[in-house]
Amino acid sequence: MRFTSHYIIRPTAELLGKLSNSDIEIVETLNQPVLWSKKEGGKTNWQPSEYVEQVKIAFLLNLFKSYSDSKIEIFLNKIFQGGNLDLKVFDEFWEVERFEDIDEAFEDVESQLDIDSVSRLNNLDSQLVKAWLSYLLPNYEKFKTPNIIENAA
Repeated sequence: MRFTSHYIIRPTAELLGKLSNSDIEIVETLNQPVLWSKKEGGKTNWQPSEYVEQVKIAFLLNLFKSYSDSKIEIFLNKIFQGGNLDLKVFDEFWEVERFEDIDEAFEDVESQLDIDSVSRLNNLDSQLVKAWLSYLLPNYEKFKTPNIIENAA
């Protein structure tokens, strides 16, 4: 059976340290996590570790292709010592987290919230969040716990 896996690719503290004295274009490009979704599974011998390796390779190749002839490519060539891609170097500067076949959606969780759960909340500053709770729980406005009233002002 095929399913969707999600991958978060994040810079490590090591990469963030190297970025600290870099050009703003390089920092803004490389300091943010990336989220990818990918169809996997079916009749295959692939293991989760091999899917992760595949994502690492695609990520690096995409970086070099997307930013060729730029300051970013020069920076990447420095950390990869001449542009030879090595997954050990990838692991030094990025980490990959894999989520397989997630079947719980925010809407499912949201539909299970109740007024008793909301009564535990403190320090609600956002008027939009309060409006969302009022929409979600029609009795929210009537219930008004002391914590919510005090912090709603």
